[in-house]
Amino acid sequence: MALLLLGMAQTAIAQKVQIHSAIHKAGTKITIYRDWPKRTFVDTVFLQEGAASFEMKDSLPAVYSISMRAPFANATVFSNEGEVVIDILPGSSIQLKGGKQLQALKSFEAVVKPLEKNWQMWGNAYAKSQDLDEKLRAGEEGNKAAAKVMEARVKFCLQHAGDIAGAWSAYNYGNLWREEDINKLLPAFKKYPQAGATYDKLLAQQQVLQANKMVGQPAPNFSLTAIDGSTVSLHTLLESHEYVLIDFWASWCTPCRATNRKLAKIYDKIKQKGIVVVSISVDEKEEAWRKAVEADKIPWLQLRTNNAMKSEAVKDYKVATLPATFLIDKKGHIIRQHISEEQLLKL
Repeated sequence: MALLLLGMAQTAIAQKVQIHSAIHKAGTKITIYRDWPKRTFVDTVFLQEGAASFEMKDSLPAVYSISMRAPFANATVFSNEGEVVIDILPGSSIQLKGGKQLQALKSFEAVVKPLEKNWQMWGNAYAKSQDLDEKLRAGEEGNKAAAKVMEARVKFCLQHAGDIAGAWSAYNYGNLWREEDINKLLPAFKKYPQAGATYDKLLAQQQVLQANKMVGQPAPNFSLTAIDGSTVSLHTLLESHEYVLIDFWASWCTPCRATNRKLAKIYDKIKQKGIVVVSISVDEKEEAWRKAVEADKIPWLQLRTNNAMKSEAVKDYKVATLPATFLIDKKGHIIRQHISEEQLLKL
């Protein structure tokens, strides 16, 4: 195993990479980058008689990308694992021959590929559907498929935290990790100083996610127009209710519409807990907002911002994605963020 922590020689090791292509013309440019631990341009070589080669020289494991155009082909390889052979076959499929960690990554990618295809299938269905119910189902199934893919990726990274396959995978998916994923990955990669680039990227992503957290902070007041034309403020709502649940949404946001329907089913139960529900629409067009409220049969208070996603309320609550929910207590503090229907029922 190409361990990242100890035992790695500091002398640079020359490692040959052979490239063979059955579909590219002589003279095709091959661009080589070192992608990890830091992205840097390495070299350009040219295909001659269907073949080319170059050497990777690293004292510690590194990740390289080799790309060609017309037609496009791209391969990722690891240094410090012996000779690597890249075969580009008719149909642009790529066969890689290399060390143990490279093969481990390729085996994992083959296993997860059907899960990714299922995720993509539901994503396409979501994009194409014009029917709200069909769109809601596609979104729900897509979320389930996405969760399976991300769980598989986390598991692989944890199993390979001490080698280049895990370090690269965790780094490569850095901007896609959810908060719960990062909380699992950070402790694992903290153990390996040579995986510092991966640890730093995970830490940066965690900081991005935490920057939008509002839990524990005083809830910013707002004064907005309700669907009946009256003006409603947060301060007024807190005077007569134990809790206020704010839900930022829009008529064009399918997950928001799904949340409306889920909340409607438990509305009477959470109302008995002293929770008043307030939806704040960021729709630009009032007509679209009113039509969605009527279609979803929403029984709770409906407000709308004057400037859509650029409104002060959106900025004050650091709303980056929709839907966005905030549970506020009697003292005016945000006690939960992105709270689920199940969590509301347990209060």
